[in-house]
Amino acid sequence: MFEKLFKYRRVLARHRDGPFAEERAHYLSHRAQQGAAKETLLKMARELLVVSREVNLIPGQKIGVVEIEAAAGRWARRQQRHRRARTQRWSRGLFVLTATQWLQFLGRFKKAEEKAVPFSDLINDFATYLCHERGLSAVTIRNYCWHAGRFLRW
Repeated sequence: MFEKLFKYRRVLARHRDGPFAEERAHYLSHRAQQGAAKETLLKMARELLVVSREVNLIPGQKIGVVEIEAAAGRWARRQQRHRRARTQRWSRGLFVLTATQWLQFLGRFKKAEEKAVPFSDLINDFATYLCHERGLSAVTIRNYCWHAGRFLRW
């Protein structure tokens, strides 16, 4: 896959010889089959190389949000220090998004445990009412339930 994306020998070698090259190439092929544009794949390949270097990927171990965000913070601070970014926001966000999607694809993403939502039975009843009695759209129902949940937690 890297051969299709990169023309220069050194850049190609960097991606081919980088950590988890086979897994990165497999993910990029998957995204290409889904119809991702070449520019998108190039950006993704560059970010995947960074992710594979920054996140401590131990074979067979799942990686959680906390580890991804810590690595993203280190990467974003380094980008800002070297004046490649004015703020950490975009570097951090792209890193977290890319790492999360890649690790989910590999089956190595550890989801955070969901906290019990207070009054969830009442919110579910409210959602059912909004759907069946009022005939509201799914997006509207989700918004109404979010506001109701905030109110009930308060």
